[in-house]
Amino acid sequence: IYIVDGTLTRIEGANSKFDLNGTSYIDYPRIDLNKSGVHLQMKSTDLKEAIEQTSFATSEKETRPVLTGVNFKAKDHVLECIATDSYRLAKRILTIDSDVSFNIIIPKKSLIEISRIIEKDEFIDLYVSDRKVLFIFDSVLIQTRLIDGSYPDTSRLIPHEHNYSMSVDSVSLLNSIDRASLLSNEQTNIIKLSMSEDNVMLSSYSQEIGSVEENLSKAFYKGDDLSISFSAKYLNDAIKSINGEKVKVLFTGEMKPFIIMDFEKDDIIQLVLPVRTY
Repeated sequence: IYIVDGTLTRIEGANSKFDLNGTSYIDYPRIDLNKSGVHLQMKSTDLKEAIEQTSFATSEKETRPVLTGVNFKAKDHVLECIATDSYRLAKRILTIDSDVSFNIIIPKKSLIEISRIIEKDEFIDLYVSDRKVLFIFDSVLIQTRLIDGSYPDTSRLIPHEHNYSMSVDSVSLLNSIDRASLLSNEQTNIIKLSMSEDNVMLSSYSQEIGSVEENLSKAFYKGDDLSISFSAKYLNDAIKSINGEKVKVLFTGEMKPFIIMDFEKDDIIQLVLPVRTY
């Protein structure tokens, strides 16, 4: 590899030659990588987990740009990472050593790249400014812009009282969702939970294909009889992100959002909106 003339770079092998046109370094934008802004240090594995447990719930539509990123909100030694596309919500709560305060929205694509780079358990430094955030770890510096705008107040979306609850083995429920999805409409992928204290049934129906019903024998339900329909994909994503042996699902009503959480911990909250079926 060598420079032929000015910005022309030549790469030669035994039987091939490439000439690549470059650009003068003077034209390359100047990037400010100074360590400025609010400083936060945390474990890289905690950040990686938080990204994986929330970023999938961001919106793919650009109509509301703030929803295409993850909201990082720090206050009183607590860091909340929140993502929603208006149909589901993912929230991870972390306890941090630093008593810092900020409320920012980081683009999903940037977070995914950072998550891929993190390979070992170490400390990572974040420097949060008004328009950007700088990540420093393992001799790597990554700077990303922030999404302008105010993230919606999602606290009012999460119900705090629950009249019905179900606990179930995660793998068992995931397998049942996969089987029920086989006969659901690929576009809507809607499945239905019919619950009583004696029986919990997962089902789906497609006019073109047929129907399927499966008794969730490993599920324990408490509350009055309740039926609720929702996206199989959303529930599947939520359970996988929790990555626990057992989950609890908390309901407040037939057409009210319901929550999926780890059976023993409450630092991850997944919320899914039901779908009205006729």
